[in-house]
Amino acid sequence: MLDLCKPDWDYAASLLDAVDPGAAEMVARNNWTRLSRYLEIFFKSGSTVSDHGRRGGAPGGDSTLGYGEYDFRPIFLVAPRAETWRRIDNRCRSMLRHNGIIEEVAFLLENDLIPDGFAVSRSVGYAETKDVLLKFARGVDQTRKRPAVVHYVEQMVYSNRKLARNQLKAFKQEPDFVWVDTVDAQALDETLVNLYQCSREEFNAYGNSREAMLLKERSLARDREATQMLKPRRYSETILDKFFMRDVQGRIEALAEGVRKKLNIVPDESSSPAKRHLQYKSKKFLPSNEHQADWRVSSRSLSA
Repeated sequence: MLDLCKPDWDYAASLLDAVDPGAAEMVARNNWTRLSRYLEIFFKSGSTVSDHGRRGGAPGGDSTLGYGEYDFRPIFLVAPRAETWRRIDNRCRSMLRHNGIIEEVAFLLENDLIPDGFAVSRSVGYAETKDVLLKFARGVDQTRKRPAVVHYVEQMVYSNRKLARNQLKAFKQEPDFVWVDTVDAQALDETLVNLYQCSREEFNAYGNSREAMLLKERSLARDREATQMLKPRRYSETILDKFFMRDVQGRIEALAEGVRKKLNIVPDESSSPAKRHLQYKSKKFLPSNEHQADWRVSSRSLSA
């Protein structure tokens, strides 16, 4: 039996090729997330991913409809780029509040529940928080703490914006989704009601209309306001709030101290000002490694 928690790429690929050759051709042999997910579906449901695709996700349904016996109306709600980024900034702010993602990742680190090999350690938000907690646990000079926290929040905002942008690009390739603008709330309600009450032919016609196609293209383009928001440090209200940043820094320092004691992390002495000053002087005044031997010889000759 395959252990889905311990990657074994060769065995998983051969097993998937035996139970579902069609899915095995679509997934790379080193994509453990996709391999394990396809095998998990087979073990738990008794049917393969290819079987689900042929049935359209509905057991016993009519495959000619594409959705089995159900009439699905997939709708993608899209807002202007600047408004989306503004909502992402507010969402990041709520995640960074007390008893948020910082406390959660600190708990996971202290209990060894977020190892490097797991996908959660590379997910948006968790990866940045884990890095900053371990950085503070190893030791950060007092003058570098505030820039480190600002960089952490910048990366949090940027990673979430990038994820949203990638989702827009991914859903743009889905032909069954109808894109609807969310600028006007009243018009949005009327549009959704009409889309769910109309016939299937009218729904497909609206999805292929010029209005829907232009909305797809416009959603991936940046307007002037969104372009100004590209630099989080300059334009994000989250980072400009010094009281909020001070609270985030204080909680990171306190939680990093607990992580350091729990994991027995030895502080890095190179982060102290005195150590950095000595390193700076040695790099500035001493010759490079390849010329040190000649430098010593010339020094002896001069002294002689």
